[in-house]
Amino acid sequence: MMTRFQGPEELSYHDFTRRVNDYLMKSESAHNLLLGLIAQLDRNPSLTENAYWMSIEDDTGAICGVALRTGGHQLVLSDFRDEQAVYELACELYQRHIDLPGVLGPVTLAKRFSDTWAELRACQSKRLIREQIYELTAASLHAIPPVLGEEMVQLTDQDDADWLVSWIVEFEREAMPEMVSTPEHARSVVQNRLQGSYREGGFFILRDGGVPRSVVGYAHPTPHGIRIAPVYTPPNWRNHGYARRLVAFSCQALLALGYTDIYLFADQANPAANRVYQQTGFQAVREVDQYQFTCGHSNASGEEG
Repeated sequence: MMTRFQGPEELSYHDFTRRVNDYLMKSESAHNLLLGLIAQLDRNPSLTENAYWMSIEDDTGAICGVALRTGGHQLVLSDFRDEQAVYELACELYQRHIDLPGVLGPVTLAKRFSDTWAELRACQSKRLIREQIYELTAASLHAIPPVLGEEMVQLTDQDDADWLVSWIVEFEREAMPEMVSTPEHARSVVQNRLQGSYREGGFFILRDGGVPRSVVGYAHPTPHGIRIAPVYTPPNWRNHGYARRLVAFSCQALLALGYTDIYLFADQANPAANRVYQQTGFQAVREVDQYQFTCGHSNASGEEG
């Protein structure tokens, strides 16, 4: 089978999204990250200037895989009908002088791409995290009543941004120490969500005695669902059930907004968090791996990774 690659050089962004949408929607839950990123670029077309997309097709024109990178972030892989096409994709991106800081995708595909990329670029590849994609629907949600003295609400006041910014940085330092945001970037994420449509992004918080104890963020809607992240409770306030109750409340509120599916990515190395999600009613969909590339030189294009 011959493989054809259609990137920005061959396809406009709108042509790309039209071409790959049906393929991705065959498994909306597994592809929720890609679909959410595509929707984000649709809402803000200026972001496509720093994005790189690829439709991978067979010789009949049928899609056999999709890859997307936004800004300087990692490459995100869809399911592939042919694993060999993942190897060919890595070779194609190398020949096009594309720099990548990492890759995220289904376990075997991410490893195949990572191994190939490390060999082509003569760089180091490190698996950062194995995550479980979860999905929740109204039928699977286990509602949990609040505890006396607790208040769970949607955050709307930007005056609360200072403590929330620090929480997001602390969450990333704990969960993804190699990829911690600067306070400035975390602040922009908070402000963008609070200033935008409450249906497309925001935060729920749990207060106990008037003090914030736990936060659940949400963003990146797909045609039928939305993803929650981060889910964070500072260490001093764990083991009180705050996260479990707030996750259940947040999912209930998002389903009430008209979403039929709620998605999240959970670190497989954190059994406590996975138990919380499973007890809330989340069902496992797919394992994905994230790899980081460390190369000693940039490529000839000078393009940001």
